[in-house]
Amino acid sequence: MMVDLVDAEMYKQQVKALFKNLSKGHIEASRMSVETGPYVFHYIVEGRVCYLTMCDRSYPKKLAFHYLEDLKSEFERVNGAHIETAARPYAFIKFDTFIQKTKKLYQDTRTQRNITKLNDELYEVQQIMTRNVQEVLGVGEKLDQVSQMSSRLTSESRIYADKARDLNRQALIRKWAPVAIVLGVVFLLFWVKTKLWNLLYHFQPRILEKLFSCNRIMAAEPVNVDEFRELARQALPKMYYDFFNGGAEDQYTLRENEEAFRRITIQPRVLLDMSSIDLSTTVLGYNISMPVMIAPTSRHKLANPAGEIATAKAASACNTIMVLSLSSTCTLEEVAACCDAVRFFQLYVYKRRDITAKLVQRAEHNGYKAIVLTGDSPRHGRREADIKNKIIIPELKNVEGLLTTKFVNGGGSNLDSLANSTRDPSFSWEDIGWLKSITKLPILIKGILTHEDAIKALEVGAAGIIVSNHGARQLDYCPATISVLEEVVHAVGGKVPVFLDGGVRRGTDIFKAMSLGAQAVLVGRPVMYGLAAKGEYGVRRVLEMLKEELEVTMALAGCSSVKEISRSHVRTKHDRQLLSLL
Repeated sequence: MMVDLVDAEMYKQQVKALFKNLSKGHIEASRMSVETGPYVFHYIVEGRVCYLTMCDRSYPKKLAFHYLEDLKSEFERVNGAHIETAARPYAFIKFDTFIQKTKKLYQDTRTQRNITKLNDELYEVQQIMTRNVQEVLGVGEKLDQVSQMSSRLTSESRIYADKARDLNRQALIRKWAPVAIVLGVVFLLFWVKTKLWNLLYHFQPRILEKLFSCNRIMAAEPVNVDEFRELARQALPKMYYDFFNGGAEDQYTLRENEEAFRRITIQPRVLLDMSSIDLSTTVLGYNISMPVMIAPTSRHKLANPAGEIATAKAASACNTIMVLSLSSTCTLEEVAACCDAVRFFQLYVYKRRDITAKLVQRAEHNGYKAIVLTGDSPRHGRREADIKNKIIIPELKNVEGLLTTKFVNGGGSNLDSLANSTRDPSFSWEDIGWLKSITKLPILIKGILTHEDAIKALEVGAAGIIVSNHGARQLDYCPATISVLEEVVHAVGGKVPVFLDGGVRRGTDIFKAMSLGAQAVLVGRPVMYGLAAKGEYGVRRVLEMLKEELEVTMALAGCSSVKEISRSHVRTKHDRQLLSLL
C-alpha cells in the first residue's frame, strides 16, 4: 500500500483525531472499521490499549482483525504487566519488531495461512460496524462543541452570580452599617474581652482543620466489609463492579445468603476467663491463623492490575489458605512462585479431559495442596447484569495454548458462550473416580446443598465438602448456605470436614457457621472489594478485619478457642419454633 506524502499527513491527522475521540469516550465501540477514501482504519480497543491498522479497502476485513488480534495477544503477553507503568512516548518501541514481522505474514492474502484464517468460522467480523471517517470524527467535534458551549455558559453563569452577590453585599452594608458602628463602640469598652476573643479566633481555624483532617482519614479507612464494598463500587467501572457484586436472575439467593445469617442469634456464656483467645485451626492438616480462607473467585485483574498475585501475598501475610480459581488472570505457576501461601486449586472439568488432566498435573507439580472440584455448574448461571453490560472477559490464562477461548458474545456477555462451549455438562458422580485416578491430591467437592448429595460425596471418597451456592451466581431461589449447613453436617457425621461459603460479611457470621458445624468459612466478594479498593493491602485488611471481629465475638460469647464454639452458642429460627411449642 503506497501513500504520497500529502495524503500521508492527512491520514496521520485523521488517526490522531480518532485516538482523541476514543480517549474522550466519544466512540463507544471497542471494535470498528472506519472508511477514509480508498483506505480503511480497523481498530480494537481492549485493556486501555488501542490496536489500529490502515488497509486498502480491498483487503479482507477478517484478515485485518486477525492481524490486530495477533498483535493484541503478543503485546498483552510481553508488555501486559507494564502498561500501567508507561510514563513516556515510545515506551514499547521494541514491540515494532514483532509488528513488522507479523505484517509480512499478512501482506499476501493468497497464502495458505491467510486463506485458512479467512475460512475461520470462530472469528466472525460481520457484526463489527463500519463507519465513514467524517461521520466518526464529526461526532467528536460536535461533542467538543457542546462541551465548549457548556463551559462558556458555566463561566457566564459564574460572572452573573458574582455580580448578584456584590449587589446583595452592598445592600446589606447600607442597611446594617449604622448598627455596626454602634456595636463597634460597645466592643471598644470591653477591650480585654475582645483581645481574648481574638486569640481564640486565631487558634480556632487550626483546631478545626485538625478535626476535619482526622475525620477525612477516618472516612478513608473502612471499618467493615460493607464500607470496602462502597469503596470498590467507587473505584471500579460499573461493568466490573456488577460482575463481582452481582448474582443470578432476581438475585433472591444473593440477598438471602446475607439475610439468613441475621436470623440466627448468639447465646453467650458469661463470667469465663477470656484473657487469651486462640483463633488458629487446621484444614486438611495445614495450620492457619483463623478459620477463614479465600474462596475461588475469577479474574482478579479486573479489580486490580496485580490480580491474583496480590491476593495470594495477602493470604500468605495473614497465614491462611487461598483457593485459586481456574478462571484466574494470572497463571497457576505465577501465583505459586509469588509467595509461600498454602494454595488449593479450583477445577471445572472440560469436555476435553486431556486439558483437565494437564491442569491437575500442573497444580500438583507447582505445590497446590488440594483440588476443589466445582460441582454446581453444568451450565452457566444467567447473570443479567453481565448480559446488560455486554461484558467481554479476558482470555483464560491457565488454558492459553490449550483451548480456544474467543467466542462471539451474540449481543450480550460472552461468559455464557465460553462456559457452555468448553465445560463438560455430562460430568457426574461416576466420573469422580477418573479424577481421583489422575492425582494424589485430596479432592474437596464444592456446591453441596443437600443431605443426599453430602452422602454421595462421602461415597465417592471426597476429602471434604464445601457448602456453597456459587455465591448465588448459578441457580436463583436455591437456599442460603447457612440455612442448610446443619443438614449437611449431620449427613457427614464427622467423617470429613465441612466448610461454608456465601454471605459471610462479619466475624459474627463466622462464629454462627462454626456453631452449626463448619470447620472454617471461605470469603469471596469481601476479598474482591478489598482488592479493588486498596490492592494487596485491602485484601489483607479485609482478612484482618474479619479476624478481629471473630476474636471479639468469641470473647463476648465465652469461647477462648475455636474448639469451644458449639451448637449451644446459637439459636436458629427452627430452635425458636420448637421452644414456642414447649
